[in-house]
Amino acid sequence: MVQNFCGMHLGVNLRKAMIVGLGEEERSNIIDEFVREFCKLLGHVGCPEYGKGARQFPDYLKAKEVEALEKDDHERADAYCKAQKIKLARQVGSRYFVSAFNAVRILYLAPIAVEFLKEQALLKEPNKLERETLEHLEDSERLLHVKVDGLFYYHIYADLVNLVKSNLLDKSVLDMNNHYLELLTALTEL
Repeated sequence: MVQNFCGMHLGVNLRKAMIVGLGEEERSNIIDEFVREFCKLLGHVGCPEYGKGARQFPDYLKAKEVEALEKDDHERADAYCKAQKIKLARQVGSRYFVSAFNAVRILYLAPIAVEFLKEQALLKEPNKLERETLEHLEDSERLLHVKVDGLFYYHIYADLVNLVKSNLLDKSVLDMNNHYLELLTALTEL
């Protein structure tokens, strides 16, 4: 438990540093906000009261896959098939790792989600969440920040989590604290 606590704090602090580097800290972290809204609208455990996306998106993906196969567009059909298999994690509790985990998946789903939301807007007046999600999906700067978060997750956070869960890490909090104090002492002597 304590091992996980320390590893998770390292990951959380690395993510905070990345967010500060992107200049998002003062804007209440638009990455988490966007990912949460996307999941609320289109995630497999989405909230139907916010829009019909959570219930209609899987049906849309299946219908588009069939339509692409009928047109002999196997590449497009494969994209819809893969999109159906992507599951977003629930956005509950500490979102530092969940948002980054979902960011990787949202990047793959983004073009199909834009297509879906635009088609839905033609059929009915979109609600506020649907309009904002579409705007955010079309905002290249916001998607760039989500991409950075996703890449951090894929290349840093996920490895940290695996290392923390591994039996190969034979360090305690006391060992880590002693090492930290040794580093501080060495730095002050310089």
